[in-house]
Amino acid sequence: MFGGIRHRPRDCGEDGIGPQDGGGIDEYLKAAAYIGMNLSDFWELTPYEFSIVMDGYTERIKAEQEERIALSYATALWTAQWFSKRRPPKLNEIIKKETKKMTDDQMLNAVKALNIALNGEVT
Repeated sequence: MFGGIRHRPRDCGEDGIGPQDGGGIDEYLKAAAYIGMNLSDFWELTPYEFSIVMDGYTERIKAEQEERIALSYATALWTAQWFSKRRPPKLNEIIKKETKKMTDDQMLNAVKALNIALNGEVT
């Protein structure tokens, strides 16, 4: 409810209950509530926009998990250095994250894009 008027997604059927294809909207609402999205904001998104929000949320959760693993790894490494002669496996082996190699041109373009996005100045 927003101002006493219930908004519905742009692609909902005329009854406002679910998408035009007949699927239920309840699962989408639960997902929006789960990620902490304001439900009035949810009604302003198209399904495509909502999928982008959910993809971003998923990526953030993955990054947080990797950060926790790295912190746990650092703690284990320090503990092993103090109390054991055996070293734990390398962090990259635990996370199994693929690193992407960038060419010089790709790296320059990424820096330029960040500079533009952050309103940077070239000096």
